[in-house]
Amino acid sequence: MKNYLILTKSFYLESIRSKTALVWNLAFPVLFVIGFSLIFANGDPNGVSFVLPGVLSINIITASFFGLSMSMVTMRENGIFRRFRVTPLKEISLIAAFSTNAFINMMISIGLQLLVAISIFKMPLKNHLLDFCIVSIISLFAFIPLGLFVGSTARDSKTAPAITNLLFFPLMFLSGSALPLFLLPGWTHEIAKLLPSSYVMELYRGVLTSGLRLTDLFTPMIILFLTGIIGFVFNRLLFRWESSQNISLIKISIALVFLFTVYVLAFFLVPQLSTAVRPA
Repeated sequence: MKNYLILTKSFYLESIRSKTALVWNLAFPVLFVIGFSLIFANGDPNGVSFVLPGVLSINIITASFFGLSMSMVTMRENGIFRRFRVTPLKEISLIAAFSTNAFINMMISIGLQLLVAISIFKMPLKNHLLDFCIVSIISLFAFIPLGLFVGSTARDSKTAPAITNLLFFPLMFLSGSALPLFLLPGWTHEIAKLLPSSYVMELYRGVLTSGLRLTDLFTPMIILFLTGIIGFVFNRLLFRWESSQNISLIKISIALVFLFTVYVLAFFLVPQLSTAVRPA
C-alpha cells in the first residue's frame, strides 16, 4: 500500500507539472466542449445537453488510449520500469498507481467540462450530480484498463499508435460519440452493441439528456463493470517490465475471448440502444 501511494503521488505530481499534460488533460477537453456546443448546438442549453455526452465519451476514449497507453509504452522504452523491477515493487502496485492517476486526472477533466456546459451555456442538469459522478466512475473503470491493455501489449512506441488508431476510430464513430447514432445506417446500430463506448454514451445520454435514474441504466452499467474487471485482471497478467520481454499471445487471446463473450451477450440481450432512436 505504501509503494502504491508513493507512486500515485509521484505520477500525479509529474502530470500537473507538465504543461503538455495540462493542455491535453484539461484545456483541450474544455475547448472541445465549447467548440462542439457552439457549432452543433448553437449554444442552446438543451442542445448542449445532447452534445455533451458525445464530447465526454470522445475525451474518455482519447485520454485512455492516446494518453494512458502511450505514457505506459514510453516509460517502458525509457527503462523506467526496468529500474522499478529490481525493487520490491510489485506490478500490481504500478498498475494501480497508473490507474489511480489517470482516474483523478480524468475526473477533474470531466468535472471541468460539466462546469463549462452549466456555467457558460446554462445547460440544465436533468439528474442528480451524484448520478452523473457514478456514471463517470463506471465509464472510467471500463476504459482505463482498456488503455492499460494497449500499453501492456504494444511492443514499442512505433506499434502503439497503430493499435491505438485501429481502436480509437471505430469506438468514436460507430458508437454515436462523434455523430448521432440515429443518423448512421441501420447496420451500424447493431455493430454499436459490440463497442464499450456505446454504453458510455448510453449512460451519459440517459443522465444528461433524458433524465433517467441509475436503475434505468442497469444494463450498460453492468456491461462496463464487467469490462473493467476483465481488463484489470488481464493487465496484471500481461504487464511487462521491459520491451524485450515476450508478449503472451495466449493470455491476450484469453482476454479477448472474455471481452468478446461479454459483448456478444450484450449484442443479443440488448434489444436496441437508446442512442439509435431519433429523439422527438
